[in-house]
Amino acid sequence: RKLEHENIVKFIGLVTFNGRRSLLLEYCSSTLRSLLSSYPLEKSIVASHAMQIASGINYLHQNQ
Repeated sequence: RKLEHENIVKFIGLVTFNGRRSLLLEYCSSTLRSLLSSYPLEKSIVASHAMQIASGINYLHQNQ
């Protein structure tokens, strides 16, 4: 099934090389880890990212 949402990284495929499996995912220019490493975080930025994460999770639950 194909799921599309702006807050969910797209799955492209699965490859096997030398007996190891790797997921191919959409490129993301930044990560949550890089955001969290930039202290201090403004409350508005934290709230915005929390809402984006919740939106993506809600979409997944609605489209099980």
